[in-house]
Amino acid sequence: MIGWEFPPHNSGGLGVACQGIARGLQQIGQPLVFALPQQLPSGGSYRKVRTNADFVSSSVKKDKSAASRSVDRLTTAEQAGELSELEMILVNSNLEPYWRQSKFTGFSSGDIVAESHRYGRVVAEVAASDYPEAKLFHAHDWMSVPAGLAARQKMKKPLVLHIHSTEFDRAGGGQPNQEIAEVEWQGLTKADKIVTVSHYTKQLIVNKYSIPADKIEVIYNGIDPNPDYHNQPLAKFLADRPVIVFVGRLTIQKGPEYFLAVAKKVIEQNKKAIFVLAGQGDMYQSLLVSSAYQGLSGSVLFAGFLRGKEKQMLYQRADVFVMPSVSEPFGIAALEAALEKTPVIVSKNSGVSEVLPKAYAVDFWDINKMSSQILELIEKPQKRHQAGEDVYRQASALSWRAVAQQLKHLYEEIL
Repeated sequence: MIGWEFPPHNSGGLGVACQGIARGLQQIGQPLVFALPQQLPSGGSYRKVRTNADFVSSSVKKDKSAASRSVDRLTTAEQAGELSELEMILVNSNLEPYWRQSKFTGFSSGDIVAESHRYGRVVAEVAASDYPEAKLFHAHDWMSVPAGLAARQKMKKPLVLHIHSTEFDRAGGGQPNQEIAEVEWQGLTKADKIVTVSHYTKQLIVNKYSIPADKIEVIYNGIDPNPDYHNQPLAKFLADRPVIVFVGRLTIQKGPEYFLAVAKKVIEQNKKAIFVLAGQGDMYQSLLVSSAYQGLSGSVLFAGFLRGKEKQMLYQRADVFVMPSVSEPFGIAALEAALEKTPVIVSKNSGVSEVLPKAYAVDFWDINKMSSQILELIEKPQKRHQAGEDVYRQASALSWRAVAQQLKHLYEEIL
């Protein structure tokens, strides 16, 4: 399995999904090795990186012999220019990591396409040298495409490409980055099988990339309750105010500007309403300025990127969760909110609406409808309670173990 991000080194749902899939495969006894590149923290150490990872126990042992065997080989990926240390974490079927340290241009260049190709060369070498028994490669999103294709070509083994988001989604209706779209297209055309997280994404790939529909398998994301926080009473805040929440990257794809427009309309009718944006992204500054310009600073809060208990507290406290994405292949955040019995409003352009039919689905641009739905939910406690219970039941029926079972069946069909 080849990935690009993994908690705690993640910017959004891709890493969360990769973690859930890997854990699910472990639960059903499917052997795997998960490869991902990570930038070593400044002044950091392997121990620091390991103990910060939610994925593994702090008691696991480092495979020193495997690491030492590979150091010289990985330097074949070295590039000219300023060198930075980069590690590739390989996680075996017991989810115990060991590290291979390579000297080559890390992520300092800012050229993510070039970095994905460098990563690809390293993955292909390691796979061929240390895992000749590997039966299949499973790559996640375009950043892992060069690695998946390189490994597939070198070892002549099948490649599954798992699409969590396309470049057309990320462009939010604008012009996609042509270089990234080209990498994506190469992966979609050359992979032996494609997995998408929704029928919405499957249809987009068929329409935009002319990929045959029978090459694409839809396997929805799952979710598992966090036993540390799920349904546990956490600290309350703003107890006498209705709280409406957005959780996601502050980018054009996720539609935070529509959330802000909804906030203005709702606050005009309910002065006590508080809107919270949890996330980071390139629109942060413009949203902050827009909020201040419209006189919303006292009612719109920017919480930054949240994880763990803080994010769970926000979901539990929220009276309504809103996901007004312009194009959303799935939307794991909506499941997270639903699992806390929080009413959910999602864009019609989202995959999660396919597994949460009881969520309120609305056009992302329909500010009036979203506003009226929010006002109805915050002013009618009984309706709000029922809406939360409805989505909770649907989200509770999903699990990463079930996702893993579908993937294992797909692997067996391919092989």
